[in-house]
Amino acid sequence: MLLMAGTMVFTSCSSSDDNPAVPIDLTPSMNFLGGAEYISSDATLTTGELFQVGVSAIQNGTSQKKLESFVVTRTFDNISVTVLDSSFSSTTFNWSSIQLANPLVGQERWNFIITDKDGKASELAFIITTEAGGSSVLSYADLNMGSYNDLNDYGSFLATITANVLKKAEASSVQGLVDIAFFYGDTNGITFGAPSNAIVIDIYNLDWTTLNETLFMPSGITSDDFDAIGDTYVFPTFTGDADIINQLNIGDVFYFKTVTEKLGYIRINSSSKDGFHINIDMKIME
Repeated sequence: MLLMAGTMVFTSCSSSDDNPAVPIDLTPSMNFLGGAEYISSDATLTTGELFQVGVSAIQNGTSQKKLESFVVTRTFDNISVTVLDSSFSSTTFNWSSIQLANPLVGQERWNFIITDKDGKASELAFIITTEAGGSSVLSYADLNMGSYNDLNDYGSFLATITANVLKKAEASSVQGLVDIAFFYGDTNGITFGAPSNAIVIDIYNLDWTTLNETLFMPSGITSDDFDAIGDTYVFPTFTGDADIINQLNIGDVFYFKTVTEKLGYIRINSSSKDGFHINIDMKIME
């Protein structure tokens, strides 16, 4: 009798162990955005190449705890840099951004973490392997330019292929080399335009026979990204169609394309109080 009772107790415990309670997943859900334009898994890019990444997240359906933070970090050579650290309160979250691949050759891990009100988190990651490639780059620093009412001190015209800043008389003698003119406007502030731009022609009273049709667009890169461009670089596809760019601020970087299909960036380093004198750096395809 005692033996049978013991056996019954043992059997009962075994049955319970064989059917443990299934744990409930209370973490939020997050997925990479798909499509040909997005990176959503390990990829190989050339150094400095632009790429697009995005995620979509939603709170856990069981816990119903709102999403509260999203953090993106990139780690290269054991050094981590925070790309984004965002706080909010929402049932859903969507993020998309164009990023710049590391300017150095190697592997970089990208981490994406979404966290809810209870501290439950989901994480995604991929590895970007960067390889050498791109065009040779010419870098020019500390170029001074002056507006139309500052002509006696600084030139207003830039020959990008030689990085020479020219006054009007000098520029007139080498019209074919002049790609960019600078001026400061009362409304539009720091402005760069092509010699062919109507405003530039009017302000400088240009009667040139050669008026280069340079194009401009926002660069999509930061001042730090500009500094990271080395001796070679993969210049992204140029999509702009404007022959002038204005309302620029110190630290801004803009993108340009010359009539000879040379691509380049200009960064605004500093500006005088009245705006009529600026200092710039330039990096251009050789």
